[in-house]
Amino acid sequence: LDKTAVFILRPMNIIDLIAILPFYLENATGESINLTSLRIGRLIRLVKLFRENRMIPLLANVMYLAADMLSQVFMLLLVFVLIAACFIYVCEEGVYDSDREKFLRENVFGEKEPTPFTSVYISMWWVIQTFTTVGYGDMAPSTPQGRATGCIIMICSLVLFAIPITVVTNVFLREYERDEERRKMEESPESYHDSSDASSSVNNDNSNKTSVTHKIDPWENRRVESKAK
Repeated sequence: LDKTAVFILRPMNIIDLIAILPFYLENATGESINLTSLRIGRLIRLVKLFRENRMIPLLANVMYLAADMLSQVFMLLLVFVLIAACFIYVCEEGVYDSDREKFLRENVFGEKEPTPFTSVYISMWWVIQTFTTVGYGDMAPSTPQGRATGCIIMICSLVLFAIPITVVTNVFLREYERDEERRKMEESPESYHDSSDASSSVNNDNSNKTSVTHKIDPWENRRVESKAK
């Protein structure tokens, strides 16, 4: 019973149960039941394709190891987004029109139009779009000071966006090399140790040859000098 319970409670088996459950429930009741949420659970079966994939646990380990550095970087990015949103809001806020009961700004043609930057929170949405180079086009600065601020934000975002990419890349390369060495040891531990011993012996031989040549060269030079005299 213990083995059966362990088998039933395995995550992959629970996913399979959720995937086939709508079919049996409809046949048992004889009615069409709205089980859309359970049917969507069938998509979770795609996770089984990655059961033997080594990259998924490797990426999870990389994110775990880089969590401390990434948390500091994301805090820095959050401060940058907040400051940039305040600047763009001040530049694009416009002037309040009592007749239209809206804040109006001048566009590139000198015409008055309602400003989309109605608050700092909405301005943060635009900053995040610009920061990630998505740019939906629903909001855009039109005043000279707003465009100048937008240019500064774009340049700074390129620099700041490269920091987390560099951190994750360095950790990933280091962990990937360790994973490759671990995999080689698991597949053929004897050959791995032989190759490591051979490489270490070659390094020792090279170091010995280097030391010998360093010891002989001065003697040879002295002997040549004595013959010349």
